[in-house]
Amino acid sequence: MKGNTLWLHHKAWVFRRIRGFFEKRGYTEVFTSPLIKHPNLDPNIGVFKVREGLSLHTSPEYPMKKLLAQERHSIYQLSPVFRDDHQDRLHRKSFLMLEWYGVDHTYLDLMEETQALIVELASHPKGGGPGLVRKRQSTIDLTPPWPRLTVDEAFRRWAGISIEEMRQEDLLKKAFEEKGLTYHKDDPWETHFNMLFVHCVEPHLRELKKPVFLYLYPEEVGLMAAPHRQDPSLVERVELFAGELELMNGYTELTDPEEQLKRWKRDGANLRKVDPELLEALPRMGQVAGAALGIERLLMLLWDLEDIAQVSLSE
Repeated sequence: MKGNTLWLHHKAWVFRRIRGFFEKRGYTEVFTSPLIKHPNLDPNIGVFKVREGLSLHTSPEYPMKKLLAQERHSIYQLSPVFRDDHQDRLHRKSFLMLEWYGVDHTYLDLMEETQALIVELASHPKGGGPGLVRKRQSTIDLTPPWPRLTVDEAFRRWAGISIEEMRQEDLLKKAFEEKGLTYHKDDPWETHFNMLFVHCVEPHLRELKKPVFLYLYPEEVGLMAAPHRQDPSLVERVELFAGELELMNGYTELTDPEEQLKRWKRDGANLRKVDPELLEALPRMGQVAGAALGIERLLMLLWDLEDIAQVSLSE
């Protein structure tokens, strides 16, 4: 598909529709530098260092939050991002990310916006419209509304254990044994969560005939997400899955700098690398929800592709 004029037209059409979608909703497009002094502190994401004191961003999240604190206006950005992680047919070290932040929004608004955006982009003649036939003879129906499941509901249904029960070591170990998984006592709780998710929950998400939103994650796996208003052991985080593709990750933003430092410290981050301007900006953002969506993966869904290399925008 790459390297021909038709592909250029397809790509331009998608970008125009994304920009039009957000402009109609009152968002302003912004641009921030991919070179940053303070790297992402998520221990699960690899960072490319350019030289001492400078890195390539893994997401435009930090500078966009500083802009939010200054302007208090909904913003979005289409930006190449860089991650020093493995490559396979679903992952690239460089890819294009759509990131947006809605003022006075919550994670619930992110679900509505994501669904509306993807349904609109599916109208492209290259796509399949409301129903998309994948190469593995399965059909993903994009007709709204899309199902929504809490993470607790998903784990109860497919892993046979609730989130609260997972915090009890004897019950967690029992769940691992029942699923034929090896339990390592010294692994972090997040590792146990991810093991059950990958082996028990994710395969069932792939079998669903529609995209599905998973929301209300455990606090342990919501590094920068706001606590849920009724249950602070959960965070207001949401992810979108369609078949084998994880497409979007978003959350109501945590705006308490002390709580943010506490979580970074818990996860083993080097606090000397914390951006003091970001910490100062958090409480000035107000009520905000932000999301990130991988453009190449979205095009894989819409255009019936099986390898991200077929649509990589960075090569």
